Amino acid sequence: MKIGDGLLGLIILAFGAVVIWHVRGFPNMPGHYFGPGLFPSLSATGLIVCGGFLLLRGMRAAGPGAFAFRAPSWCGNPHGAVSGLMMLATILAFIFLGEEIGFQILGFVALLAFYLWLGRGPVKAVAVAAGVTLALDLLFRSVLHVAVPSGPLTGLW
Repeated sequence: MKIGDGLLGLIILAFGAVVIWHVRGFPNMPGHYFGPGLFPSLSATGLIVCGGFLLLRGMRAAGPGAFAFRAPSWCGNPHGAVSGLMMLATILAFIFLGEEIGFQILGFVALLAFYLWLGRGPVKAVAVAAGVTLALDLLFRSVLHVAVPSGPLTGLW
């Protein structure tokens, strides 16, 4: 189920109002014109404005379920449903098999499967999957300093 713009806007607007109500009790800092509630209040005001726009958009939208709930567009499309299941299987594979198989192998296989499923040619799919996997590995290891599991490739990197 997808949440319509109207209901989502109402939820965001209410959350912003609750944040403002909560931070009004924060103590002022001596010698300052503002206190610790300034930034949360400004952020909550932005949430209220954006939530209000979404609420208005949902109220103006026509059609069944435009305000509250509606079925996602892929429900009537078997290709979209399989794509969603593939994404879920990939996430579960990373969670449960990530340490044993490793990020590089699992990422390459997942990207290759997705590119082939989307109708890309096998040569292009292999090249892009390998390039993206290596780029992500480099980004995580070198730039972000996140230790991704290497599985059987431990020691090669």
